[in-house]
Amino acid sequence: MEAESVDGLDERMIKEFGRHFISLTCDHHDPKKPGTLDRFVTSGFLMSINDVWFMATAGHVIDAIITRMEQEPQRSYHFGLIDNFGADAKHEEIIPFDFKGALKWQTDLESTGVDFGLILISPYYRRLMEANKPVPFTEAQWRYTRDEPFDFHVIMGIPNETVTKTHVDFKQYLMAMIPVTEITELPPTIPRRPNPTFYATLGLTTGIKSIEGMSGCPIFGFAKDADGLWRYWIVAVQSSWYYDRMPRIIAASLFKNLA
Repeated sequence: MEAESVDGLDERMIKEFGRHFISLTCDHHDPKKPGTLDRFVTSGFLMSINDVWFMATAGHVIDAIITRMEQEPQRSYHFGLIDNFGADAKHEEIIPFDFKGALKWQTDLESTGVDFGLILISPYYRRLMEANKPVPFTEAQWRYTRDEPFDFHVIMGIPNETVTKTHVDFKQYLMAMIPVTEITELPPTIPRRPNPTFYATLGLTTGIKSIEGMSGCPIFGFAKDADGLWRYWIVAVQSSWYYDRMPRIIAASLFKNLA
């Protein structure tokens, strides 16, 4: 896909790529215990398969939500979709979403080494989302045949530490876009997954201390075409990171192999 510019990772770029981004959010509390209100915001992106929309994310993100609901059934869960990250978005409202009833599919990371999941966006939710003009990655865009190395990569998602959870300003969150550098050789302390995986060192995280919460977010690869124009592709889905070493290393499931 074509990008307007790659001169700095600024707010304009986040808006450009934010049109592909989608987030599943949840407010939850224990009705019998005042003051237990909490919220989580997940990272993901919109994709289209045979013109059917899905939210793509990491499989362990879906697993963690289901496990929490099973382990804490006494809590009241209110899910929503956030689709207002793009430059053309007109509405700030979160769309209430039936996560429990939605069709979901996810890989088993432990047994396969692949960390990927899909949540179906039904025609009803798609119609509501279309008002904000999100742009899904279509099959032509994620089934790319490019084999040449990319010039650079970035990861884009919502870190947990940017989610404000106060009663005054409960629904605030910030998007982060961070450069990453692909690596082919791993330190001996980091295990290599059995399936094709994108490994990279994490660039400067100005303004944030941790990328926790960015699991499931897209990793974009950039390169110039024959006319010298910058283009970008969806390369991988963020899965995990090794934060107790420098430089910090991320592991992501290669999207072309998943698709």
